[in-house]
Amino acid sequence: AALTSNQLAAMDSADLGALNTAQIRGLSTRGLAAMDSADLAALSSVQVAAMSSAQLRSLETNDLVGLATAGLSGLSAEQIGVLTTAQLAALGSDQLQSLSSAQIVGLTSQQLASLSTDDLNTFTSDQFRAMGTAQIAALTSNQIGQLESADLAALTSAQFKAIGAAAVGGFDNTDL
Repeated sequence: AALTSNQLAAMDSADLGALNTAQIRGLSTRGLAAMDSADLAALSSVQVAAMSSAQLRSLETNDLVGLATAGLSGLSAEQIGVLTTAQLAALGSDQLQSLSSAQIVGLTSQQLASLSTDDLNTFTSDQFRAMGTAQIAALTSNQIGQLESADLAALTSAQFKAIGAAAVGGFDNTDL
């Protein structure tokens, strides 16, 4: 039987860290929503990887920031793609930088377009290189204009071609 919200609330971080993947998958979205940032920080990458799309979307944005980079590493590209724009925006720069190339490809056009220029600038050149052309095309002219020269230099020719004419207007002479 699945744990109730009350049972989940009574667990400490060590108890939560001991849950197996079947128990994680059995948690209700209501139960997961009751978890706070300290609870999420106690989860391993294997436990986080076991969460369904609905479970991930149920996490409060202010609690999601508690998810340690180790836990975040367990998310698949598909799971990254189901995070809401608010959840993604709530992640810290260390969490964004910890996303692997395999996870980066899961970011949707809507998610990328919603990122602040500061958040986008936390990505590394390798992370930009991992993006598909549709992802690069989704970036706004303001976002493109604020990218670091090293990040622009890391783009492939196909990625560079994907930058729309309107976005090219965001370049200044130091970018070219």
